[in-house]
Amino acid sequence: MNRFDINEIESYVAAGDVNPGSDSLFYTFPSLSRCSDGSFLCCTLAGKKKNSPDGRIRLYKSVDCCRTWSEIDSPALQDEKEDAGYGYQMCHISEIEQRYLLAVYVRVKWSNHEEPLFHPKTDGIQPCEVRITRSFDNGKSWVKPKTLDYTLPDMIIPGRCIKLPNGMLGIPCEVWHEWDKGFREGPSSRLIISKDKGETWNKASIMALDEMKESIYGDPRITFLEDGRIVTLFWRYSLKTGEDMPVHRVESSDGGETWSKPYNTGLESQIANPVSFGNGIMLCIFQKRFGDQGMKAVLSYDNGLTWDTGNVATIWQSESSTDNKNPFQGYQDYTFGYSSAMKLSDREVLATFWCSNGKTTYIRICRLQVRKH
Repeated sequence: MNRFDINEIESYVAAGDVNPGSDSLFYTFPSLSRCSDGSFLCCTLAGKKKNSPDGRIRLYKSVDCCRTWSEIDSPALQDEKEDAGYGYQMCHISEIEQRYLLAVYVRVKWSNHEEPLFHPKTDGIQPCEVRITRSFDNGKSWVKPKTLDYTLPDMIIPGRCIKLPNGMLGIPCEVWHEWDKGFREGPSSRLIISKDKGETWNKASIMALDEMKESIYGDPRITFLEDGRIVTLFWRYSLKTGEDMPVHRVESSDGGETWSKPYNTGLESQIANPVSFGNGIMLCIFQKRFGDQGMKAVLSYDNGLTWDTGNVATIWQSESSTDNKNPFQGYQDYTFGYSSAMKLSDREVLATFWCSNGKTTYIRICRLQVRKH
C-alpha cells in the first residue's frame, strides 16, 4: 500500500496580531469558507477576552488564496446594532449557489455580564439561540436575521451548513444543556435539514446520542466519500470522569437521514476534522490539548476507521500546557482551538484554528499537502 507524508506549504494570518500590542483583541472561533468566484471568507469572534459578552462577529475576505485579508460587514451586524445587549459566539458561512451565501451563528442571552459563559458548577451554557441570515450578492449585504426554525428544550450549537448528496441542506449541531437546568433531552449531535434551499428548517436526524447522558458526542465534523456516503467524526468527553474519550465515527448512506452506530476510532483528540481524498485515504486535522499539545494532522487509509498514529504531523506547537481537562472551565487556559479543515485540491487542505501570541489570540491558516513517500 502506498503511504503518504503531510507537509506544510505555507501559513497565513486571517485576523488578529501575531505580535500583540496594547489594543490587541482575542480572536477565536474561526470558520473558513470558499466561494465559486475564488474568494475566501473567514468569520471570527473578536473580544477583549475569550468568551466574553463584548465579543462580536467579524468577517474577513481574501481574493489571493488566504494570503491577505480585508474586513467586510458581518452577517450579524444588524443583530448587533438592534440588540446590543446580546453576546455572540461562532458564525459559519456557506455558499449554497453562486452569489447565494447562508450564515448561521449563536447569539447569547447574557442576563448578567459579570457571569461566565459556562456555569461554574454545572458547565451549562448561558441561554442562547441560533440565528440565520442569507446574502444574495456574495456577502455585500445580508437580509434581516431570524431565529432558526428548529429548536429544542436544550441549547443548539451549530456548525457550517453543508450541501447534501440528495440536494438538501444540512446544519450539523451539538446539543448542550442550559446554565443550571440540566439536560432535558440529553447530549447529542444532530443534522438539521432544509428541503427548500434554506428557507425553512423544521426537522433533524440524530447523528449520535448518549441515552444515559454520561458523555458528549460533540463538535461534529463532516466529509463526503466518493460514493456519496457522509462520514462524521466527534469529540467525545465523559461527563462522569471529566476526561476526553477517543474520537468516534458515524456514517450515513442515505443523505443524512439515518446514521450508523458510533465507532471508536482510537484517535486521542478533541475536535477532529476529516477530509476525504478518495480510495480510503482521509486526512484528519485535530487538536491535542494534553501531553504533546498542539494542532496535529494524521492520515487514515480506511476512510477514518483507524488512523496512522505512528506518523503524526505537528502544524502548530503549543509553548505552554495545562492540566485542566474540563473544556468549559479550563477554556481560558487553552492556547489554541476550534479547528476546521477545507479541501483545497486533490492533495491540499487548509487547516484553520485560533492560537496564542503570548498575550491574546489570532486566527491562523495552514496550507498542507499530502504526498506519497
